[in-house]
Amino acid sequence: MAILSEAKRAQSAMEYLMTYGWAILIITVVLVVLFSMGITNPLFFAPKAPPGGCTVVRPSGPRTTTNIELEGGGVCRQIPEYVAEFPDTSGADYILLPLPQRYSQITFIAWIKEASFSSGAPVMIATQSGNLQSWCDSETSFAFAIGVNGVAICPSLGYEALANPASTPHKWYQIAFTMTHNITNYYVDGVQEGSFSANISIPYSPGADVAIGPTGGGVYPFNWPSAPDYIANIQIYNKALSSISINSLYIAGIGAPPQDLNHIIGWWPLNGNANDYSGNNNDGVVKNIVWSGSWWHTYKAT
Repeated sequence: MAILSEAKRAQSAMEYLMTYGWAILIITVVLVVLFSMGITNPLFFAPKAPPGGCTVVRPSGPRTTTNIELEGGGVCRQIPEYVAEFPDTSGADYILLPLPQRYSQITFIAWIKEASFSSGAPVMIATQSGNLQSWCDSETSFAFAIGVNGVAICPSLGYEALANPASTPHKWYQIAFTMTHNITNYYVDGVQEGSFSANISIPYSPGADVAIGPTGGGVYPFNWPSAPDYIANIQIYNKALSSISINSLYIAGIGAPPQDLNHIIGWWPLNGNANDYSGNNNDGVVKNIVWSGSWWHTYKAT
């Protein structure tokens, strides 16, 4: 009888597995798919700003400061629907952002996420005029880069490697630098991390672009040696913003609109396009950029 009872229990177990096994398998697969879609991230259900949903309006035209205002309401407080993805490690993907004139002060702010950090210095931002080869090769160029050894800001023929806490792969960082004729300050996640003296102005020649991502001059592209890398919400001001303003932009998050409307000269959210939403018509040019709609899976609100 005991043997018969054991046989019945084994048969019942097999029948249970046959009956419910497929259901358990399907549920497991569905949970894995939902997890990969980011459903466990609270931002999965958060509203996301559509391309062009928030913009600076200048009633008197580009580069004027009379009665300017931010238009978009609650959309201006949402995270973007898309960010710019750099999928190519060879430097064949980049963004060119035009600046109309030379400035004695400037602030550059952006959000970045890199797949890895090299022992060299991947080019992050470089002014260039007519080509993408400017890397501290003359007194008419500058470059700003991030690598595992530090942050390189290269005015004229000089080079400074600053301490770099922004070296964890697959993590979003807000990076910023301010430049005047003699001082460059560097920030990570709203906190100043370094400063050094430099005699520069940006860009050096009218009509020069700011190039995001390209290789040139013997250094590596933004997304070397691994891809993809991401960048979002680039803001450039013709003023050295205070540390309080930069920290406020960090706290406001990856979708934050400009802090100072009177001094914003270019605002490229990179939310589905490279258009300038500062009201100054400095639309960018992209090559081989992908607009990622799943970027927020690894983003954590500040």
